Amino acid sequence: MATCRAIDDAQAAKSFMEERDFDVLPLGDEEGTITGYVERESLGNRHCADYKRSFFPSEVVTDSTPLEALFKILWDSPRVFVLENNSITGIITRADLQKAPVRILLFGLVTLLEIQVLHLIRDYYPDDSWQGSLSPGRLKMAKDLYTRRLARNEEIDLAVCPQLCDKRTLLLKDDRLRESPSLGSNSQAERFLKGIEKLRDRLAHGQDIIAGSSWPAVFSLVQQTEKVLEQRER
Repeated sequence: MATCRAIDDAQAAKSFMEERDFDVLPLGDEEGTITGYVERESLGNRHCADYKRSFFPSEVVTDSTPLEALFKILWDSPRVFVLENNSITGIITRADLQKAPVRILLFGLVTLLEIQVLHLIRDYYPDDSWQGSLSPGRLKMAKDLYTRRLARNEEIDLAVCPQLCDKRTLLLKDDRLRESPSLGSNSQAERFLKGIEKLRDRLAHGQDIIAGSSWPAVFSLVQQTEKVLEQRER
């Protein structure tokens, strides 16, 4: 972890931060113990110690904090500092949420949500009666996929094969189905499910998670997805 010392020249520290696009830098004493941090934009012409900011409890997490909890914390804060054995050992920023562990977590949440939507469709459309609710073209795509997967000796049913956008169509066409996972009004449910589809596509193609969106929007999707999954489990 990059740091600066209290006695370091603030302008030198600022140049170092600009080169690496750092917004903040942990500040250490002569023994190397992190006692606070400095913000790039606040650095002037004196020593780093003159611009020291102390840690607030809301800015610190432990090294055992679950990833899910970080979404809630980073909703309001652009960064948090990691506490390990009573010492600050790292920084987590929103940019770190682009990394593999978070992508895996998000993709898992989206997959679990899609599974729950599939369960709802099976419950509310017995014997594949949902087929009449899709356009002929979308239904043909689902049946073609079903045929290909059967040829690979995969034990599935037809309800698995519609795409996520098709499952959204089926869910929104029946008020009972839409209201079962408490997705709100039709427009609210459609907005949420379209957001999930776009997030899933960005994750599947290794794209920027917030391309065309924002971190608050992604955090909101995560929060609502967790609420739906919790309700379905109950």
